Amino acid sequence: MKILKSVWIAVALLSLASCSTSSGDRNEGVCNIAVDLNAANAKPSDFFDGWHYTALETNDDSFFGDIEQFAINDSTIIIGSGGTVFLFDRDGKFRRKFTHKGQGPGEYIMIEDLKIIGDRIAILCRASKRLLFYDFAGKHIKTCPLPDFYADFDYYRVSDIYFAVNGGRKDGCEFYEYNIEKEDTVASLLTYDEEYVNHRGFKPFLGKGKDCLYASTMYDHTVYKIAGDTVYPIVSYDFNTAMKPSELKGKPAMQKMEMVRGKEFIPFLGLFMKLDDGFIQSFTMSSNSYFILKRQGDRDYLIDIAPGDYPEYPFLVSKPLLFQDGYYISRLSPYSVRFIEDRHNLELVPESELNEDSNPIIVFHHFKD
Repeated sequence: MKILKSVWIAVALLSLASCSTSSGDRNEGVCNIAVDLNAANAKPSDFFDGWHYTALETNDDSFFGDIEQFAINDSTIIIGSGGTVFLFDRDGKFRRKFTHKGQGPGEYIMIEDLKIIGDRIAILCRASKRLLFYDFAGKHIKTCPLPDFYADFDYYRVSDIYFAVNGGRKDGCEFYEYNIEKEDTVASLLTYDEEYVNHRGFKPFLGKGKDCLYASTMYDHTVYKIAGDTVYPIVSYDFNTAMKPSELKGKPAMQKMEMVRGKEFIPFLGLFMKLDDGFIQSFTMSSNSYFILKRQGDRDYLIDIAPGDYPEYPFLVSKPLLFQDGYYISRLSPYSVRFIEDRHNLELVPESELNEDSNPIIVFHHFKD
């Protein structure tokens, strides 16, 4: 197994206008961006050109609690909740559900993460160190034993899965490349040098490109590109918060948690999507402000969607589940939907599709080209 440290390229870029992010090549260096959170004055129309929603059918079989895992492809919406997997058509019609909770062959103790990989559903069970594959009918296909207690995973090619450990360690690496055919780890990426405990909502894999993944770590405002067995930084942010990640360096994990508690601080980056001439980044302030930053060409846009004061995009109020296929995909509870309708004096979702006992709706905001 190869262990690779991150590839750092020391290119100092002083302003937004001087940073180029169009090529995705490691030779371009790191794009350093200073972000003034008080200048979040962009409009939804700077980011989006339309939106729609899908109401998920609700009955005794299809009702679930919170969305703990979410995946989607051209035909299917998949929800993981309480260890059960729910499948819906893209128009929201309930298809089926399955669960395989247990400790026997083809079973999981709990679902840590879930992805659609081709015509299979891949489920990560951290507790039993397994990656399990099922078909869309819920039939178990394959189990891959894992060498460590991985917490999240993603992929950009079906032969290799990338896992993240997510804190709680004092040695090793942040990310691991695992070959499905060999059923073994083939590379370790980004040397682990900081102890931390995950904040709720932290996901280390931020998005994917055609031939790479984008990732980050806790208390690190850097986007890393993972391609094959290499990892290197492509974007680094400097937010004008009172507390900076540098103040946490070298501190024990629990002390870090106490230091950031109640502070205006961005503990981790959100989703990332590469554009032909820039990128889009989401992130959350610890005070529950939900920001979207767009760097396009030589222009920059920043918006805080938490206030939700956008009548033309009334459902743009919650942080994303995914950036996928050109969409900002999020969820809204029935209560939130009706609150928004009352606030803007709108009728958006008919009673036939949504009541107080319904599943949440899935909202798709389309990023403009």
